[in-house]
Amino acid sequence: MPESIISINSQAYNALDFPAGTVKITEVQKDDIEATRVNYPGNEFSPDVMINWAKEATADVKCFGLPIGVQIVGRPYAEETVLHVMKILEREQK
Repeated sequence: MPESIISINSQAYNALDFPAGTVKITEVQKDDIEATRVNYPGNEFSPDVMINWAKEATADVKCFGLPIGVQIVGRPYAEETVLHVMKILEREQK
């Protein structure tokens, strides 16, 4: 997957000076990969490009244990709110 496509999700926030942060939620498990293959049986002609990319990315054993996270984005000058939400998510993971 081209790096420029992956980073497109955060480029607009950076350019517009929106506060953002990421929180690790879990890690890729073997069951996750099998569930992706079973629940989303599309192929290279599938209209959902993201599912195809996810399948391609998880086809290799090296993805086991990689972090899965969420990105939190707030309105400009709302850094405290973003940090508060991130803290709540981190606390709920313990």
